[in-house]
Order: sequence, then C-alpha cells, then structure tokens
Amino acid sequence: MLSRALRRTKRTQRSSTRYTQNTTLTTKFGTASKLTLLTATVATVSCASLLFPKEVEADQIEKGLEEVESLIASHQDFPKPGILFRDIHPVMANSEARAAVLETLYQRYKDAGIEVVVGLESRGYYFGIPLADRLGVSFVPLRKPNKLPGELIGIDYGLEYGKDRLEFQVERIPAGTKVVVIDDLLATGGTANAAITLLKQANADIHEFHCMIELLGLKGREKIDRNIPVYTMFKYD
Repeated sequence: MLSRALRRTKRTQRSSTRYTQNTTLTTKFGTASKLTLLTATVATVSCASLLFPKEVEADQIEKGLEEVESLIASHQDFPKPGILFRDIHPVMANSEARAAVLETLYQRYKDAGIEVVVGLESRGYYFGIPLADRLGVSFVPLRKPNKLPGELIGIDYGLEYGKDRLEFQVERIPAGTKVVVIDDLLATGGTANAAITLLKQANADIHEFHCMIELLGLKGREKIDRNIPVYTMFKYD
C-alpha cells in the first residue's frame, strides 16, 4: 500500500470532476440567447493541475519512491540463464506508484525548458507520454525500423545478439530543440548511447537521459557521452 499522501492525491483526482460554464450563443435568426450549463459532470479531466495537486511535497515524493521500489519484481534466469530480470510491470499495474514516478519526473523537469520528451521504444513510452502531457510539450518516439512514415533520421547500433536501429521523423525535432530522453532500463548502454548519438546528429539540445532502473555492474553509463547528464531512480549491482 502506498503512502497516505499519495492516496490523498487520488481522492483529489476523483473529487475534481464538476464545473460550471456559461456560454453565449447566437441563433441563425440573429437573436442572441444565453445558454447556461450548470454543474456539468465529466467522466475524466485532463487538466494537470487537477490530476497532480501542488501539495505533494518533496519528502512525500521521496517516501513514495521508496514504496515504488518495493514493487519492482526480480525474476531469476530470465530471459536466459544467469540473468536476473528487474520487472517494472508491478509498478505499471499500480496507479499510485505510477503517480509517484510521474510526479518525481515532473518536479525534476518542470523548470528545465523542455520542448520535447523523447521516448525509446517501447517501455520509454510508459512514462514519456504522460510526462509530455504533464509538461504540456510534444512527445516523440524513437522507433525500430519500418514503423514510421515520412522523412526519417536513424542510426544502426550493435547489440550482444546482433544489430538494431532507431529512427524518428525529422520534422519532429528541429535543430536546437531541448529534449529529455526517457527509457526504462540502463544496462549495457548500447541503446542509450545510440539514442544520444542520433539526437546529437539531429542537433538536439539534450538536457538529460533518464531511466527508472540502472544495472551498475554492466557499466552502461560509461558508454554514454560524459557531457550528457544521466538520471536513474533505482540502482542495482
């Protein structure tokens, strides 16, 4: 069970769904009439100020992240023998845990002047898209080959088991655009380095690279350009 502060956040979400609106209409006959819509009830509200109240403070967020980490599952010998897999899907299954992670990211980047949130396929979308919504900016996916139409820029990179490629639509990130890059896991660093290299080729202004989990023993951080800040929430040996 997550903290009382985060449960209060969810109650605020549920209680902030009624509003009053006054609208003036002009009929086709040229006669003005007033239509008042009172206490309209809506099923959902997308306004970020309602979804994430300002009273969520830093110490509450830190406590929330401790509880988020407790949800991360470990699976031995997956996807192959000798691998200990850190699974964030229990976090994704818990709405309060997702809110804690998203609030942490929002507080970190809200004053950074971010213009585009970049998410790596596909688990970078989990928090990349809601973060972009919260910041009120564009979201741009970095995708695998043959997934995007139009003019693309891409990069091929090596993996332990072969090669892969990342691409995005050129017009989505003009030169000089300030971006933050979101993924779920920093392991060997191959995908992270490819994403950073690709964005640098497009002359993006990379504010930071973020992953929820970092596997320190694989030293993936060492493969990333030292001039690019890296932020990870949870670190494992």
